[in-house]
Amino acid sequence: MSSAVRRSSSTVPVLAGRNPASEPAIASGKAGRPGVLLVASLFKLPYRVLRCATAAGAEVHVLAGRGARGLRLSRYCRQWVPSCPIDGSQNEALAVEIDRLARELGIAMVLPGDAPATRSVIACREQLTTPTFALPPLETFDLLNDKWEFTQLCGRLGMRHPASCRFDGPAGLSEAIAAGKIGFPSVAKPLSMSGGEGFVRLGARSPQRRNRIDYRPIIVQEFVAGEDVSASIFARQGEITAFVAYRHGRGVYTTFWSDLIFADLRRLARHLMLDGLYNFDMRQSGDGRIHYLECNPRVFFTIDSALIAGINFLACGLPGSASSAGALIRDEIAIHRPKAIATAPRHWPHLTGKDLAMAVHLYADPVPHLLEGARILA
Repeated sequence: MSSAVRRSSSTVPVLAGRNPASEPAIASGKAGRPGVLLVASLFKLPYRVLRCATAAGAEVHVLAGRGARGLRLSRYCRQWVPSCPIDGSQNEALAVEIDRLARELGIAMVLPGDAPATRSVIACREQLTTPTFALPPLETFDLLNDKWEFTQLCGRLGMRHPASCRFDGPAGLSEAIAAGKIGFPSVAKPLSMSGGEGFVRLGARSPQRRNRIDYRPIIVQEFVAGEDVSASIFARQGEITAFVAYRHGRGVYTTFWSDLIFADLRRLARHLMLDGLYNFDMRQSGDGRIHYLECNPRVFFTIDSALIAGINFLACGLPGSASSAGALIRDEIAIHRPKAIATAPRHWPHLTGKDLAMAVHLYADPVPHLLEGARILA
């Protein structure tokens, strides 16, 4: 473990379920490792979760919708099983399917691998007899997953965020712009999509951009000049047990420490008594101030980069794994993905063993990595 990773002396339980006192002993898969059922509706994010779960010592079986068929190509996927629709809703058939597979395959824990799967697993959690990875209550997930509600929460907790307005649809936004109630530049976003989907930058000189907004409701926020930064946490009963703040762009993942971000997120985690994984997106203005934009209350896209940096966030909650709980990355660690190295020679003098580790991680399972890079798997 890198010296940049600091650990607390406290320990936390690693088995997440509804009633730990009544749960069965940890099941093991055929390879003698804890069996995990990864529930997925997409490919890119669940694939990264699959790799981190395997790195944590789990034998991973996949229960997946059509959008996650590419997971079958991974050498780390023990078994791929087609699922009924996974769309974020409560589905009794999904709960029955999960428990059946858990009995047949020796599954110790259910792990949702993307936003729709996370909400579906939470919504049917009371119907499951199989333990789940640490997850928030449904009302907490919905609160944090809604960009408008998240900004309101930040305001109540004294966490800085851009000035924001909410509109039921494009007509209301157009009326506000015509009345001079919206300043420029601003950004428009859907309330719960991720990955920049639906993001539209609004300016006085480009009114035609509003035609790209085909969703409702709409949140409009003041544009904050600066750079994008993010932070990931794992929490148990409101206490942060693993944390990293980072910048991510053009294939380079760079960690840094921020007392302010850690203090803000610790206050939020304690306020909501959070359990599980959360990722926060922010803008850091030129004067160093942090402006909170959104929260993803689930696994996150850079989880494999965090693994190489020194924290396997899934190990904090998977059964039988060497827990990363208590790990805080304090120093700056830069991790370059192979494409960034190949296309930007300026990175070459700064390469370290972490970059080699990332390349080994990616090319240990070359087919999904290469097909994703060719945009064949989305």
